[in-house]
Amino acid sequence: DIYERLNYGALINNDQFSAIHTCAWERWIQLDHHFSLMKCKLEFRDVDLLEWADLVYYDAFGPRYQPELWQQEQMERVSKAMRSGGRLVTYCAQGAFRRILTKLELQVHRLTGPPGKREMIVAIKP
Repeated sequence: DIYERLNYGALINNDQFSAIHTCAWERWIQLDHHFSLMKCKLEFRDVDLLEWADLVYYDAFGPRYQPELWQQEQMERVSKAMRSGGRLVTYCAQGAFRRILTKLELQVHRLTGPPGKREMIVAIKP
């Protein structure tokens, strides 16, 4: 209901956008030849993560609001989930967070952020 009112689908492929928001939980959906997605309705700490992710879009609320999701323990879980060459993308560019990613031996790159965000981070697993 909410995504339909926002009408973001008008800006992108509406079929794929709709599929992302209406697909079943806990099942893989193939959006195109190169992209599949599984929506999980779980606490992050309960997700079994073992080298299956090529891309992690880490869009948790910022460290001020959900500090437990930005600590080294959680980032270790994310790093373990990433395949070699996998990327983590986030709008959080805090120095403490970047240092955690670097400590986990991810290659950290700061990029210009979208409107409203000065910077964003892409971290690549070697």
